[in-house]
Amino acid sequence: MNFNLHAWQIEGYVKLTPNFAKKLNKIIKLKFKSINNFSKICKVNRKSIENICQRRDRRHKGFTKISRLFYITDFLNLDKKYVEKNIELYMDSKTGAYNRVYYNPFPFKINPLVIRLASHLIGDGSIGNGHFRYSQQNVNYISKLSEDITEPIKHLKKNKNFKK
Repeated sequence: MNFNLHAWQIEGYVKLTPNFAKKLNKIIKLKFKSINNFSKICKVNRKSIENICQRRDRRHKGFTKISRLFYITDFLNLDKKYVEKNIELYMDSKTGAYNRVYYNPFPFKINPLVIRLASHLIGDGSIGNGHFRYSQQNVNYISKLSEDITEPIKHLKKNKNFKK
């Protein structure tokens, strides 16, 4: 049992790769002559579009809501999987303790190991700000399980510090 979790299936914020952001900017200019024209036609704020295209230096530099990104790229008839491959960063929240950034996370493969790790943490541990807390004396099992899951995802930012 394996299935993929795609970017458009969840909430959060993403940032495109710089090259794809420039390409998106060019596509918009070719089809609509300007960001401003595109903004009026697709009814998305011009500043949001400029942010996606990384043309503005703002607080969260290029991060946009996933739903907004796919609304715009659907409007431009771009393939969702193609867009997803060009997501460089994912952030679950822009504020608070949950604004951790993950590198190139999509599509995320859900398999029995991922389900097992999540279930095990619920039963014997928790996830805190920047760390896993594991309440068992021997951390070898949970450490090995997390390695098995995250090792294939080379660019995923992770913390291997398990605490008793």
